[in-house]
Amino acid sequence: MFANDRNVELVSKIVTDTKRLVELRLRHFKLDSVTRLTQLLSVLAVAFFVVLFLFLGLVVGSIAIFIWLSSALGSVWAFLIVTGFYLLLSALVVLLRHPLITVPLSSIIGTIMLDDDSNLNDDPTL
Repeated sequence: MFANDRNVELVSKIVTDTKRLVELRLRHFKLDSVTRLTQLLSVLAVAFFVVLFLFLGLVVGSIAIFIWLSSALGSVWAFLIVTGFYLLLSALVVLLRHPLITVPLSSIIGTIMLDDDSNLNDDPTL
């Protein structure tokens, strides 16, 4: 009778420990997910504002170059030169989209989402 009570206690302890382990693993997964999502969103926010300010600088710079060229060459030629520059720049971006956009973007997202934290394996309580 004593052995059966001891076995029941051991099984009960194993079940409660297993429940606790699953709860802790789930909690760690949630915290890790929130951390990674926060890092990803902060990188995207910074990238958005950098692109926005570059775009605004490009617009203002284009207007300044247009005004400068129109005083020397006339409005039509200045407009054609600025437009031609943007067409060449667009073609260059399309041709180099893989090394300029795809590789760095996938590297950043991969680093954030797939970064292996070894803290979980070092904790003997889990």
